[in-house]
Amino acid sequence: MFAYLKSYRRAGLIALVLALTLLAGEISSQNGFQVSPVQARPPQSLAGVHHRDLPNERKINIPGLKAILLGAPIDGDRGQWTLSEIENLKKAAAELRRNGVTVYEFYTPSNEWDRIKQVSRGAHFLLYRGHGVYDGSTPPRWVGGFSLKNKFVSSEDIKAELDLAPGAIVMLYGCFTAGNAGFDIGKINQTEADRRVAMYSKPFMDEGYSGYFANWYGDAFQHFIAHLFSGKTLGETYRAYRDFNSSTVKYDRHPDYPQQVMWIDHDDWDSGRAYNYAFVGNPDKTLIDLFGGSNVPDNGNNDVNVSPEVADDLAEEMIRTIYADKADDAVVLLERGANPNFAIKGWTVLSYAVYKNQPTVVAALIARNANVNAVLPDGYTARSLAERLNYTRIVQLLENAGAERRPAHRSMQAPELPGPQ
Repeated sequence: MFAYLKSYRRAGLIALVLALTLLAGEISSQNGFQVSPVQARPPQSLAGVHHRDLPNERKINIPGLKAILLGAPIDGDRGQWTLSEIENLKKAAAELRRNGVTVYEFYTPSNEWDRIKQVSRGAHFLLYRGHGVYDGSTPPRWVGGFSLKNKFVSSEDIKAELDLAPGAIVMLYGCFTAGNAGFDIGKINQTEADRRVAMYSKPFMDEGYSGYFANWYGDAFQHFIAHLFSGKTLGETYRAYRDFNSSTVKYDRHPDYPQQVMWIDHDDWDSGRAYNYAFVGNPDKTLIDLFGGSNVPDNGNNDVNVSPEVADDLAEEMIRTIYADKADDAVVLLERGANPNFAIKGWTVLSYAVYKNQPTVVAALIARNANVNAVLPDGYTARSLAERLNYTRIVQLLENAGAERRPAHRSMQAPELPGPQ
């Protein structure tokens, strides 16, 4: 009797877990298409590690470039994982816009394939973050495609229905795209990883695209774009990212396109070997080689020229990083052209840095001519706010920058800082 009840409860638990998984969108199947029940993801200890040496100068000017970004559901339309990957795409979008690229973004649930096809004609970049697609067998007989909100896009769909520009560049995040799936880390060898990358990249090579990048880290696409627009070749861009390791990468050729290289790198984690970083294409090409344009003349300084819209986008991202206590990342965004005087609900970027007690960000904003005397809600200035919060180091920085002394505010409490948008 007890054994029966124990078995019954176990079966019920399994059924509940499966139901919740299905509800979250982790497992889907339709006409032979399926997504991995465990998504590709670096260990938590590495997921938040960011590489900070992005090139700051735009060295390439190519008018008329276009990019399509696809953010697919991973744990549902509003799941934490899905929203995290959409944020990663938005950072890549800001980098593209900083370099003059027109960007079209399709984030779940608004990623209808018919609309994507229409807008993507002539696009030079295609970025996808979502589930990888396979046939559901182990090992998979085939892999390839996208898992959008209401449609599996097959490799044949990609070839027949996408019409990107000649030489286009593709960046993918998802199971199988770089070798491993989330459920078989430590369980496949190099030969199987090679087979999967060759298969996933083939429809793009069939259409004559120049570069296929696949990587599991959240900041990878932003870095690839920054390095490409700094003048690096596709191969140099692959090697410039922090997850590249010259002692572990396998340099090979695509089995169906021997003129194209196929490079696959791996990490050895506690859970086993993970094939999680791949490149297929022509490593010797630069963006100018592929799409024309010219090099930007060296103006002899480190000023970054971006449009006002891009400067505001970068400033919004900067406020989010300040709010999340990522001071170093905030300084990088400022160096890349963020508007130092951008404000949300009357709160300037400088006031966010003051409120969060980040003197390095305050100093960087002062160096970029942020208005130190802007009046904030409730009559505060940056200096009076710092004095109210007793941040003596920041008070000194602002005083040295000419921030005016104001009478102590009548309120005994500092105002509440609004959360980022």
